[in-house]
Amino acid sequence: ELTRTQRSRQVEPLLKEVIAAAPGDVVLLDNLEILFDTGLEVEPLRLLQVSSRNRTIVASWNGSFRDGTLIYAEPGHPEFIQFKQTEAIVITVGTSANN
Repeated sequence: ELTRTQRSRQVEPLLKEVIAAAPGDVVLLDNLEILFDTGLEVEPLRLLQVSSRNRTIVASWNGSFRDGTLIYAEPGHPEFIQFKQTEAIVITVGTSANN
């Protein structure tokens, strides 16, 4: 029911509200794909960084980390985005052929 501009403006306050309501010092976030929706016109990594100023945020990132660059989606995909020189601690979790 919100206009595109109204939706964009509501993302950060809503994310902060979710984080504030979480118990404990560490907040685990998963299923963040909605933040990459181009219609929202937000910068997902910036939102997470701003939200982590007062709490530790552990976010599941459905993308990759290569050569110091955090990547979401593949080139050519509408939601493709990359962040170079991120101020984040990245832990890569992969699968092996034996699993």
